[in-house]
Amino acid sequence: MSPVSRKRAKKAGTSKKPTGRPQRTQFDAIYRLLAEALQPTLRKVDPLEAELVVSDFLGSMRGADPANPAVSTDTLDGLIKNLTSRTTPEATAALVALAHLAPAEPSRALARVGLRAGSGVLPAWAEAIGSWHLERVMLLTDAFGDQAHVLLEFAGAGARHTLVALVDFSHLGGWCPDLMVTADPDAMHGAMAQDAAASEGLARFAPLDPAAACFLLVRALTATDRTLEPDVAASFGETIALALARLRLVSASVGARADDAAVVGEALGSAGVAVPFDLDHPPTADPAERDRIVEQFLASAPVVALVGVEPDSVEYLARLLVDYGFDYDNRRPLRVSPTKLGNFLLRWLPRKATLDADDRAAVPAVISAWVEFAGGLSRLPLAAVGTLHAQLAGLVTGFATEYDNPENFGPARALLEGIDDLSSVAELQEMVPERVTEQVAELTPGWTYTVRADVAYASPPIWRRLALPGETTLGQLHDVLQSSFGWDDGHLHVFTVGGTDYSSFDVDFDDPSEDEDSVTLRQLVKRTGQKFTYLYDFGDSWEVQLKVEKIDRTGSRPVAVCTGGRRSGPFEDSGGIGGYENMCAVLADPDHTEHAQVAEWLGFEPGAVTFDPAAFDQSALNRALAELSLD
Repeated sequence: MSPVSRKRAKKAGTSKKPTGRPQRTQFDAIYRLLAEALQPTLRKVDPLEAELVVSDFLGSMRGADPANPAVSTDTLDGLIKNLTSRTTPEATAALVALAHLAPAEPSRALARVGLRAGSGVLPAWAEAIGSWHLERVMLLTDAFGDQAHVLLEFAGAGARHTLVALVDFSHLGGWCPDLMVTADPDAMHGAMAQDAAASEGLARFAPLDPAAACFLLVRALTATDRTLEPDVAASFGETIALALARLRLVSASVGARADDAAVVGEALGSAGVAVPFDLDHPPTADPAERDRIVEQFLASAPVVALVGVEPDSVEYLARLLVDYGFDYDNRRPLRVSPTKLGNFLLRWLPRKATLDADDRAAVPAVISAWVEFAGGLSRLPLAAVGTLHAQLAGLVTGFATEYDNPENFGPARALLEGIDDLSSVAELQEMVPERVTEQVAELTPGWTYTVRADVAYASPPIWRRLALPGETTLGQLHDVLQSSFGWDDGHLHVFTVGGTDYSSFDVDFDDPSEDEDSVTLRQLVKRTGQKFTYLYDFGDSWEVQLKVEKIDRTGSRPVAVCTGGRRSGPFEDSGGIGGYENMCAVLADPDHTEHAQVAEWLGFEPGAVTFDPAAFDQSALNRALAELSLD
């Protein structure tokens, strides 16, 4: 049963729907889930399980706004206020945990205020949650400098646990794709030490200054937040709120040392870790410095020993390697590793560079020579150099496949690929405009979708034809459809596209819907003829069937435009299509026993109803749509 419209109050006695039932909110559903998960923790002394429950919940709230990966403060504060109004032990436990784990200090303060105002019974772990302190920090690094595992071991009145963070140095100078917590620090410590001992010098496990660890992890988590759709492990979302809370503890204990560049630099350097660059000021390099390294490589013994390789190709590939190291690897051109070479050969080179036949033939020899040259200057252990050479054959084979895959072509590759095979200027003049047109069509954000929207089961049909920007989100399309059919947005709704539900609210708690504001028509609809549905008001069940009739890839406008339609939209709360059709018949018959009641409910004078179900005012609708900015 859907809630009554927020925008038009019904007259007493005219509603066909029962009244008096308290209206459910999104926080009621969230509370039920939280309470069920927290209930088993209430009598435990160790707060870790409860913290992980709430951290997992906070992780599920991240990224609701596509432009902001963090938790929505407004939504979280609304939940905290809702929890404060409850007196159950589970609500109190949630407030205790949020007072420590909420990402923003104002939200934590709001939870503390709620605890002081409430009268709920505190969980057994309420005192212990504030007693955690850092015991030790350990760092497991590999000889190549690809990644590091940071282990922060904590103890408190509850028990002990370890927060493990993976820092990957191959992206943005260091980001964090995985976090986890283990309640057995000794076992984790022993496993990491054993891995290092068995690595034959390819890994190192040693203590790390807490100030350096704090700097490194805060910086890595910031880089993760700045990554578009980061490929993080499932445990990252479950653990991120707890990790940030623990880092606040470490930051408070080390004070300003975490911001001291000299302290951090010395500690990370001693551990074999390069200091990541400032994310707000990415590194640059003087062209002369790049030239110097290229010249040094060309004069090196591994290059001098090359036979049958075109010198121009050697120099060109060397410049690409140096540029990649400066621009994509934290200004470290001489660092070599399996991961870095894999990213260079299988991803970057196929997308960014155009190679002729001589260049491609030179790749295996030049990469092998670069490993010898850079590995020697960076003092890479001989075992590590041997590991790299052992993996080169597979990487080079993979490069040949990926370079020929059109799906990997970047704009430059797509425009210039095959230009050496042309036999005349006329062929070039014919090819370039065609490819430019293809690229513009693919890259331009200004696609326009023509979509027909039909109210299901209406006879005669009720429909609208809409021209929509390709960047229209489903949330914005909801607003357009509300205006198109004259509805008041007083009820829940859901889109179903390709078997997936999208909404502003989880309409099915066993199978939560995706966020409608995070996806656009262009992301979901790739071809004409594609169909999807919009269901509004789960009581009246207004189903709108949408079909994409055309996709124009040459441009768009920032507003929706109605280009056609038929008949008036059905009344809100009229009981579905059957109820609406009956209501139209009642309005058209002044002698009907319900005529006066229905007319009054709709705001007409009995006997003077001006509503025409066949009427459709396209101009009026476009004036309304013009007010809906879809930028």
